Amino acid sequence: PKWPTGSGPKIFAYLKPKFPHLDFVLTVLSRLDARVISYIPGLATTISRNFESASLSFSPTPLSLAEVSKEADYAICHAGAGTIDVFASAGVPQFLIPTQMEQMMNATRAAEAGVAMFYPQNAQPQVLQKLFKQFFKFHFEVVGKLQLKYLIEN
Repeated sequence: PKWPTGSGPKIFAYLKPKFPHLDFVLTVLSRLDARVISYIPGLATTISRNFESASLSFSPTPLSLAEVSKEADYAICHAGAGTIDVFASAGVPQFLIPTQMEQMMNATRAAEAGVAMFYPQNAQPQVLQKLFKQFFKFHFEVVGKLQLKYLIEN
């Protein structure tokens, strides 16, 4: 994959355009001092233009998860079993955002296995904000990979 330039960690986000909190997630990703590639099938060009920057790019075509997992430091996705498996097998920490019951079950299992943190399906947006902060704060303070400019304005 062609990652944005810079020295921050590499984050891959594979999301769906109809996810109700997509703008929030993209706002957070655009504020990280990281190199983010996002694949969002069917994303409106106007939305990608609003968020695209030197550190956040959008792939117009699907990427090989096997190839991305070799280089990514983090992954954010909707908790498809295959996606979780590829990134877990590569040792990539994941933030999962399930949008349906099967994904919720996958996310629960991944969290229990210690390979992911997840946003409970149908939880309030404030919960997503809190969990994102915890996920990135943990990796900033404990793992030391993320350098946050600012995450969320409160």
